[in-house]
This record gives sequence, structure tokens and C-alpha cells, in this order.
Amino acid sequence: MTYQLSMRLTSWFVQKGLLQPKDYDVYVYCIDSLLAKLFFYSTLFAAAVWFHILPQTVWYYIGFTAFRYTAGGYHANSDKACTVLTWAVYIASMLFVQHLAEGSAVWSATLAVCLVLFGTATAIKYAPIDHFNKPVSAVRKLVMRKRCLRFQMLFILLIVLLLAKQAMLYALCLALGNGIAAAFLLFAYYQKKGGNHA
Repeated sequence: MTYQLSMRLTSWFVQKGLLQPKDYDVYVYCIDSLLAKLFFYSTLFAAAVWFHILPQTVWYYIGFTAFRYTAGGYHANSDKACTVLTWAVYIASMLFVQHLAEGSAVWSATLAVCLVLFGTATAIKYAPIDHFNKPVSAVRKLVMRKRCLRFQMLFILLIVLLLAKQAMLYALCLALGNGIAAAFLLFAYYQKKGGNHA
């Protein structure tokens, strides 16, 4: 969907002399990636507002995104597959959080702590992981690892503070996003170890 628009925008930028024609394919890719992310997050934001789960969504994506962009993770075979997988996991996560919110506070608090500790243990042992299409230098990996571990320490502190303030739902959303990103990293690690590049 965004690819045709990306091609048109890139052609327009090239015609206006703002971009070099020799790098046309690179610009199309970059603009398409930017538009796809913009479209995804716009629809996600609209859905979160519509279903009255905006704060939960924000906390969830803080936990997910900080881990994902500093530690890496699983990459789907296509943009469509990535979008479908992301939506499916997000919807399942929000339903799970809503279900838990109606149950035991002790169970929710315990799960939040376990999830963030799982994310931290995964980061310590496996982060970061690169993708075969986008290898990362040893120096860059060290920088990414340090950032990831700093985020994990911050998340542990945030979850403790949220639990102390009785903001159980937000603590659970933050921890769940973080734990799911960690699970995707583990999946990517074992997939890479097995030689299967999806």
C-alpha cells in the first residue's frame, strides 16, 4: 500500500533535484519504511483511543520498543507478515491485560515483576542480536547492549514505582511489552542459531 506512494514521492523528490537519481531504490525503501511506520502507529493510536486503552498502549509500547530497538529481535518475512504479527500480538496482549486487570492484584504484580526480570535476563544473556540483512559491528553491539541494560534497569525501577503507586495495570503493560520483545529476541536467537533466516 505505501510502496506506490513511496515511489511517487521519491520520483517527485528526484524531479525537484532534492534527491539523487542513482540512489532511487534506497530512497524508495527508506520512504516506504517511514510511511509504513507512520501508518501503523497512526492506526494503532486511533484504535487505542477508540477502545479507551491509550495509556495501556503507551506503557506497552514503551516496554516493547525500548527493548526491540536496543536488543534486536525477530524479523518477519515481509512487511505484511510483520504488520499482521504485530497487530495480533498487540491485540492478544491488550486482551490479556484486561483479563488480568479484573483478577488478583498479587498475581498481576508477580507477573509484572517476572516479565521484566525475564526481559533483563534475556538482555544479559543474548542482547543484542543482529539480522542477516543488517549486520551490526562489535562496537555497535556493545553500545546497543549498554543501552538495553540501562533501559532494563530503568524498567525495573519504573515497575517498582508503578506497583508502589497502585498503578498495577500500567506496570503490567510495561512489563508485558518488555517480556514479549524479549521473547521475540529469543526466537530470533534460536532461529539464527539453527541457520533458519526468515
